[in-house]
Amino acid sequence: VLPMNFGYEDEIIYLHSAQEGHSISILEKNPNVCITFCTDPKLMWQDEEVACSYRVRADSVICRGKVVFEDEYDEKVNALNIIMRQYSDREFSYSAPSVKNVKIWK
Repeated sequence: VLPMNFGYEDEIIYLHSAQEGHSISILEKNPNVCITFCTDPKLMWQDEEVACSYRVRADSVICRGKVVFEDEYDEKVNALNIIMRQYSDREFSYSAPSVKNVKIWK
């Protein structure tokens, strides 16, 4: 499980990471992924005294697909903008080395 920031647009999920690492090595060999999103978890129970009656209630989505890595500079900038819009209304600029050194997953 890798917690990651994401962006979503036109039915595409965008993620970013370092260029290298254990997860990148695995995905280069096998691009199949399963992504889970969970919102607003709430602890619930049927009987406060019975441990087995406890559960977490949340809205969730499970997505399955194949990762494609984006290498084209302008597309990487677009993906970074999509990701950042998920978290902020601000406009951002990115240095050329930052764009070059980021790995974009779609």
